[in-house]
Amino acid sequence: MKELFSLSRLQETRAGRAARRLFRDQGFLIHFAAYVAVNALLIVINLVTTPGKYWFWWPLLGWGLGIAGHAFALLRRSAGSRPKPRT
Repeated sequence: MKELFSLSRLQETRAGRAARRLFRDQGFLIHFAAYVAVNALLIVINLVTTPGKYWFWWPLLGWGLGIAGHAFALLRRSAGSRPKPRT
């Protein structure tokens, strides 16, 4: 018998809506793209120059906190206070 109400389905749709909302925001998208690009470069630099010492974790974690804060702020914003579209 098919379930009419599924908690996992509800969470999936909430997570999907949240992800779509984050990646529709141009500021977050730029922030996230810069995070991925710069940290990929830092990982390569670290592994090429000092393969025995993994220091790339620190900027990855530090900047990751900034990304999480940005996402949290966007998701906490009420639906009525959406930013005005740029002209």
